[in-house]
Amino acid sequence: MAQSKSEWRRCLLAARSAIPELARRQAADEIVVRVQTLRCWREARTILAYLAIGSEVRADALFTKRVRPGTPVLVPVGTTYGAGRIWARLAGGGAEVATLSPKELDRPVVALVPGVGFDERGMRLGRGAGFYDRALADLRKVGPVTVVGLGYEAQIVK
Repeated sequence: MAQSKSEWRRCLLAARSAIPELARRQAADEIVVRVQTLRCWREARTILAYLAIGSEVRADALFTKRVRPGTPVLVPVGTTYGAGRIWARLAGGGAEVATLSPKELDRPVVALVPGVGFDERGMRLGRGAGFYDRALADLRKVGPVTVVGLGYEAQIVK
Protein backbone atom coordinates (compact mmCIF):
# COMPACT_ATOMS: atom_id res chain seq x y z
CA MET A 1 0.00 0.00 0.00
CA ALA A 2 1.29 3.46 -0.91
CA GLN A 3 1.97 6.00 1.81
CA SER A 4 -0.05 9.21 1.98
CA LYS A 5 1.70 12.57 1.80
CA SER A 6 1.15 13.01 5.55
CA GLU A 7 2.79 9.66 6.25
CA TRP A 8 5.72 10.55 3.97
CA ARG A 9 6.09 13.89 5.75
CA ARG A 10 6.07 12.25 9.17
CA CYS A 11 8.70 9.65 8.16
CA LEU A 12 10.95 12.06 6.30
CA LEU A 13 10.82 14.76 8.98
CA ALA A 14 11.74 12.12 11.58
CA ALA A 15 14.64 10.92 9.41
CA ARG A 16 15.91 14.47 8.92
CA SER A 17 15.62 15.30 12.62
CA ALA A 18 17.52 12.11 13.50
CA ILE A 19 20.63 13.34 11.67
CA PRO A 20 23.07 14.56 14.35
CA GLU A 21 23.65 18.34 14.36
CA LEU A 22 27.35 18.03 13.49
CA ALA A 23 26.54 15.79 10.51
CA ARG A 24 23.88 18.28 9.34
CA ARG A 25 26.38 21.15 9.53
CA GLN A 26 29.02 19.18 7.61
CA ALA A 27 26.48 18.17 4.96
CA ALA A 28 25.28 21.78 4.66
CA ASP A 29 28.87 22.91 4.06
CA GLU A 30 29.19 20.30 1.28
CA ILE A 31 25.86 21.40 -0.22
CA VAL A 32 27.02 25.03 -0.29
CA VAL A 33 30.21 24.06 -2.15
CA ARG A 34 28.21 21.96 -4.61
CA VAL A 35 25.69 24.73 -5.33
CA GLN A 36 28.54 27.18 -5.97
CA THR A 37 29.79 24.92 -8.78
CA LEU A 38 26.46 25.01 -10.64
CA ARG A 39 26.37 27.03 -13.84
CA CYS A 40 22.93 28.41 -12.95
CA TRP A 41 24.37 29.77 -9.69
CA ARG A 42 27.24 31.52 -11.46
CA GLU A 43 24.82 33.13 -13.93
CA ALA A 44 22.09 34.12 -11.44
CA ARG A 45 20.96 37.76 -11.35
CA THR A 46 18.38 37.14 -8.60
CA ILE A 47 18.51 34.51 -5.88
CA LEU A 48 15.39 33.37 -4.06
CA ALA A 49 16.38 31.64 -0.85
CA TYR A 50 14.91 30.66 2.51
CA LEU A 51 15.79 30.92 6.17
CA ALA A 52 16.05 27.39 7.54
CA ILE A 53 13.43 26.16 10.00
CA GLY A 54 14.32 23.39 12.43
CA SER A 55 16.56 20.79 10.80
CA GLU A 56 16.29 22.13 7.22
CA VAL A 57 19.57 22.57 5.33
CA ARG A 58 21.17 25.81 6.48
CA ALA A 59 22.69 27.36 3.39
CA ASP A 60 23.28 30.85 4.82
CA ALA A 61 26.84 30.85 3.46
CA LEU A 62 25.35 31.08 -0.02
CA PHE A 63 23.83 34.44 0.91
CA THR A 64 27.19 35.96 1.76
CA LYS A 65 29.25 34.22 -0.94
CA ARG A 66 27.21 35.44 -3.87
CA VAL A 67 28.54 35.15 -7.36
CA ARG A 68 28.60 38.90 -7.82
CA PRO A 69 28.34 41.65 -5.23
CA GLY A 70 24.92 43.23 -5.51
CA THR A 71 23.10 40.08 -6.62
CA PRO A 72 19.87 40.40 -4.65
CA VAL A 73 18.92 37.59 -2.29
CA LEU A 74 15.25 37.45 -1.36
CA VAL A 75 13.59 35.27 1.29
CA PRO A 76 9.87 34.65 1.88
CA VAL A 77 8.36 36.28 4.96
CA GLY A 78 5.01 36.26 6.73
CA THR A 79 1.81 34.67 5.58
CA THR A 80 1.94 34.53 1.84
CA TYR A 81 -1.46 33.19 0.81
CA GLY A 82 -3.39 34.94 -1.90
CA ALA A 83 -2.18 36.86 -4.92
CA GLY A 84 1.36 38.25 -4.48
CA ARG A 85 4.14 36.62 -2.54
CA ILE A 86 5.91 38.68 0.11
CA TRP A 87 9.70 38.66 0.07
CA ALA A 88 12.39 40.36 2.15
CA ARG A 89 15.54 41.56 0.44
CA LEU A 90 18.54 40.60 2.55
CA ALA A 91 20.95 43.50 2.73
CA GLY A 92 23.83 44.56 4.93
CA GLY A 93 22.51 44.72 8.45
CA GLY A 94 18.91 43.65 7.91
CA ALA A 95 16.08 42.89 5.59
CA GLU A 96 13.84 45.20 3.62
CA VAL A 97 10.33 43.81 3.15
CA ALA A 98 8.83 44.39 -0.27
CA THR A 99 6.09 42.85 -2.38
CA LEU A 100 7.73 42.12 -5.68
CA SER A 101 6.11 41.23 -8.96
CA PRO A 102 7.83 38.40 -10.85
CA LYS A 103 8.36 40.92 -13.65
CA GLU A 104 10.56 43.02 -11.33
CA LEU A 105 13.19 40.31 -10.83
CA ASP A 106 16.37 40.38 -12.87
CA ARG A 107 16.76 37.17 -14.84
CA PRO A 108 18.09 34.55 -14.67
CA VAL A 109 16.49 33.62 -11.35
CA VAL A 110 17.68 30.76 -9.15
CA ALA A 111 15.36 29.57 -6.39
CA LEU A 112 16.87 27.60 -3.51
CA VAL A 113 14.05 25.61 -1.93
CA PRO A 114 13.88 23.42 1.15
CA GLY A 115 11.93 20.22 1.14
CA VAL A 116 10.66 17.54 3.43
CA GLY A 117 11.57 15.02 0.75
CA PHE A 118 12.69 14.65 -2.84
CA ASP A 119 12.57 11.80 -5.30
CA GLU A 120 15.34 10.83 -7.69
CA ARG A 121 13.71 12.87 -10.51
CA GLY A 122 13.74 16.05 -8.42
CA MET A 123 10.08 16.08 -7.40
CA ARG A 124 9.69 17.85 -4.06
CA LEU A 125 7.44 17.19 -1.09
CA GLY A 126 7.05 20.31 1.02
CA ARG A 127 5.30 21.10 4.27
CA GLY A 128 1.89 21.10 2.61
CA ALA A 129 0.98 24.79 2.49
CA GLY A 130 1.88 25.15 -1.20
CA PHE A 131 3.90 28.37 -0.90
CA TYR A 132 6.70 27.28 -3.24
CA ASP A 133 4.29 25.66 -5.71
CA ARG A 134 2.37 28.94 -6.06
CA ALA A 135 5.44 31.20 -5.98
CA LEU A 136 7.28 29.18 -8.63
CA ALA A 137 4.17 29.00 -10.83
CA ASP A 138 3.86 32.82 -10.61
CA LEU A 139 7.52 33.26 -11.52
CA ARG A 140 7.36 30.79 -14.42
CA LYS A 141 4.47 32.70 -15.99
CA VAL A 142 6.96 35.52 -16.59
CA GLY A 143 10.11 33.56 -17.42
CA PRO A 144 12.29 30.60 -16.57
CA VAL A 145 13.37 29.86 -13.01
CA THR A 146 16.00 27.30 -12.08
CA VAL A 147 14.98 25.52 -8.89
CA VAL A 148 17.63 23.94 -6.69
CA GLY A 149 16.20 21.73 -3.94
CA LEU A 150 18.34 21.49 -0.82
CA GLY A 151 18.10 18.39 1.33
CA TYR A 152 20.06 15.64 3.00
CA GLU A 153 20.56 12.16 1.58
CA ALA A 154 18.04 10.78 4.11
CA GLN A 155 15.37 12.91 2.40
CA ILE A 156 15.76 11.33 -1.03
CA VAL A 157 13.37 8.49 -1.83
CA LYS A 158 12.75 6.33 -4.91
